[in-house]
Amino acid sequence: MDVRPALSFSFLVLVLATAAGKAAAAPPDPSGGTGGAPLAGTLTVRVVAAGTTSPLAGAFVMAGPAEGVPFAGNVGTTDGLGEITFTSPALTGTITVTAGAAARAYVTTYALAVSEVVLPLPPIEPLQTARLGDQFSGIEVNNGTFCFGDGNLDFGFVVPAVSIDQALSGGVALGLSTTDEPLSTPQGPVLVPSNLYFPRQCELTQYYEKSSYHLRVSTGLRTLFGLSVRIPALSFVNARTIVDLIKAMTFREMDILRDLSVTADSDAADLNADLPLSQNLTLQVSNGQPGTQVLAAAGGRITAGDGQQEVIVTGLGAFDPDTDGSSATLNLTTRPATGELADLIHAAFVTQQRDTDTIGNGRGATTALIRSGFTPPATRSFSSFYGIVEVASSDDVTFSWTDVSSATSPPARHLNTSRLVHEKEVPNPDDPLATITESRTYWVLYTPGSAGSLTLPALPGSAPTAIPDPDATAANDRLDLTHAVQFLGDDPASFTYDGFAFSDVGSYGTHVSSNDRPLRCDTKSEITGLVLAKGTTPGQIVLSWNGSPDYCHDTLSDHGYEVYAAGGARPTLPPGSWPSDPPFDKITGQDLDGSLKNAGFTYVPPDGKVFYLITDRGLSENEGPVGHYGAFVPSAPAP
Repeated sequence: MDVRPALSFSFLVLVLATAAGKAAAAPPDPSGGTGGAPLAGTLTVRVVAAGTTSPLAGAFVMAGPAEGVPFAGNVGTTDGLGEITFTSPALTGTITVTAGAAARAYVTTYALAVSEVVLPLPPIEPLQTARLGDQFSGIEVNNGTFCFGDGNLDFGFVVPAVSIDQALSGGVALGLSTTDEPLSTPQGPVLVPSNLYFPRQCELTQYYEKSSYHLRVSTGLRTLFGLSVRIPALSFVNARTIVDLIKAMTFREMDILRDLSVTADSDAADLNADLPLSQNLTLQVSNGQPGTQVLAAAGGRITAGDGQQEVIVTGLGAFDPDTDGSSATLNLTTRPATGELADLIHAAFVTQQRDTDTIGNGRGATTALIRSGFTPPATRSFSSFYGIVEVASSDDVTFSWTDVSSATSPPARHLNTSRLVHEKEVPNPDDPLATITESRTYWVLYTPGSAGSLTLPALPGSAPTAIPDPDATAANDRLDLTHAVQFLGDDPASFTYDGFAFSDVGSYGTHVSSNDRPLRCDTKSEITGLVLAKGTTPGQIVLSWNGSPDYCHDTLSDHGYEVYAAGGARPTLPPGSWPSDPPFDKITGQDLDGSLKNAGFTYVPPDGKVFYLITDRGLSENEGPVGHYGAFVPSAPAP
């Protein structure tokens, strides 16, 4: 059972964050925003480092979709104040503005109808991290009489609070660690996420224990919090989804370590489960969408020592609309705003996420929040959700997305935020035998909420940063376009695209619909592990193989692999010529199992000896390597 992906809450937590006030619409917010007079012949662009008001001198700026469009001289660099001003009769109506700088992501605003904009450029390089760990003390266990236990497992999990900036980056996960560590059980060690802690406990005269937790966080001023949980042992063992687990959990206590100065790895981050939780927040959730898992959280925001807002969670709930119906009443735990959490502003969210890891239209989420503060015990209703946005492109330059509005959605779509992200497989710093995904954002793109598409600006040769090309690297990598539709329901003023601060999304967002789409690329992986077995009917065989590990494996279509057969495997003229020597025939279309997407193939072969070869199919719809033939072969329709 691997339920880790379902607890990745970065896209949920950002909308729990809130801020004290909102910058004026004219002039623009100095840390990033739009404003000023209507566009009428003059455009002033200021470029700053994201998260600050510090100007970036020498930054690249382009006013228009391409160099020379809509006027000559529309490309330039900022001065010592990070500013550049363009003047042209063509600067009327609306304009697309793009800025970039070395080692920083591009930022583009589309359909800008005002004369001033401040563009904040985030760094491309991922945040530096450190590994923290220790014990999660104080979790009570019941070993029963003669070590027979009470039928439950008691454990805790520790996660970092998330700042507004980190949540907006989409790069911080609140949930289960991507690294595993052994849990001692009567049947031997069992790998579980490293940020779980199991105190020594006894069930049926057998002991369970994981004596420390570990997790990786970004360096700087950090806050950790932990929740202690009790779950029936059989539910823990038999759970197949994150919904199964959460429904069986009882959240008992928590602890928090605030404002840790993290500079290097440390095993001195001990927590103590000494803050009792109360089950006193009732969430009445309706309009659950088929094919999703509904996850709910109680929590809120606190203020870090540096003044930044941080988000914590105090309880979870879940249900599955396909099995539990489209509505549910969830009872969640909270913690009073006293003592260590005296500054806690309560909030709650509900997210509906697709219960599949398929990339593209198979993955996505829609989230609704109540973030304006309340005092438990309380009851809150969630019935308004966007649909899950779907993203499409025929050329990886122009992208379109679906309208997420419905009779039960928010009354408007305020803003679209898209990101071009490079995903790359890299070594896991905490496990030399494993890998993790490193994400780097190369482009952030803003369009008005009413927009249904965007076309990437054509960057000239003078642009400072090259976008990686996965087909030109040896790495296992891919580019994704992520997309979010946002509603700023807590905005005290009427939202206007031509007079908002980019930080407003984190400050006032209440509804978000998100999804992603990988860009086309060739797979580099050779398929391994081919096994042949008898089928269920006479003469039938079943081929199975290891699923493709390649990030460019075709997940957009229902056609992930190609299957070939030959009467012999020895080429006439070594080393052979694919696919004619020896002659391999494509038999993919003869699959009887109903899917060309899975790592399996069922059919009835002809009489005689048959040799089989499986190729991976990339997002480009080209086939991957074919053993020692080493060729890439354009796909053709299966016979």
